[in-house]
Amino acid sequence: PAGQPFAGQHPPPSAQSTGGISAADAGHLSRNNLAAYVDVAWDPNERVTIGAAGRFEHYDDASGDSVIGKINGRYAVTPWLAFRGDINTGFRAPALAQELWASTTSQFQLIGATTTLLQIKSLPVASAAAVALGATPLKPETSVNYSGGAVLTPMPDLDVTFDAYSIDVYNHIEPTGTLTGAPVSNILVGLGLPNNISATYFTNAINTRTQGYDLVGSYDLDVGDLGQMLLNASFNYNVTTITHIVPNPPQLAGLGAGFVIFDARSQGNLTVGLPKTKVVLSDNWTWNDFTLLPKLIRFGGFTSVQNLASQTRSYNAKWIMDLEASWRFAP
Repeated sequence: PAGQPFAGQHPPPSAQSTGGISAADAGHLSRNNLAAYVDVAWDPNERVTIGAAGRFEHYDDASGDSVIGKINGRYAVTPWLAFRGDINTGFRAPALAQELWASTTSQFQLIGATTTLLQIKSLPVASAAAVALGATPLKPETSVNYSGGAVLTPMPDLDVTFDAYSIDVYNHIEPTGTLTGAPVSNILVGLGLPNNISATYFTNAINTRTQGYDLVGSYDLDVGDLGQMLLNASFNYNVTTITHIVPNPPQLAGLGAGFVIFDARSQGNLTVGLPKTKVVLSDNWTWNDFTLLPKLIRFGGFTSVQNLASQTRSYNAKWIMDLEASWRFAP
């Protein structure tokens, strides 16, 4: 209807309310990448293994050159117990899609206390609209990873592994929170975009630290005339924290206190928006030409964070069951 925010606009097609990618979103970007890699291992005796690796990469765009490496070791205390560990650094150049991606979607989001349908434009990082909202050229992500664990074989058919890890990622590339409201719309309209449009773009928003551990056990069980079973059980605990958030660019800081580059909703998606625990129980049972694989999986609870705290919701853990069967009816 006349006078409404989307007056004169056609509703977006498809069940996902996605306008899709238009001709105006098309672009072209390319680069060349050269890399060299070396990996060495040394066994000074039958109990010890020491390894090292290095990699050099050259990109002909702003990602430039990188050198990363790894040092790892393993020590067998007894024939049934060994310890292992490694330290390594990482490097990931921005994906071309992250630099060039453009699309328009319709999403219901909470604006204050109201659920509102927004037309959200994903802006290419180098576009005039993104730059006007504070976008800067993407930098490569780097990381440092520490891990250590143990391998146990207390019985011939039983294997148990335990590994703990800590991963620091710097210059983590993420989309900004949804930038919406009259000040944003005014900037975008001045650059030729439609009225009442919101925006987001990729940026080196944060540094993160992910810590956790894996416990995995497998047991090969012979059940005689009923065939063979491979029993597996695993547990993972994983938590991500944000160690640094980039400050608002001057373009957003000038729009008022309500505009932040990485809002509470975006932070929550990374830190509490996924389960912290996962349990998998499975049995790969083979009997003649028949195979049955039941799998029971438990995903821990998670929280859907909203910028309005009263709208944040938490969800309990859930179990799901997978069942796969196969029969080989001919050689």
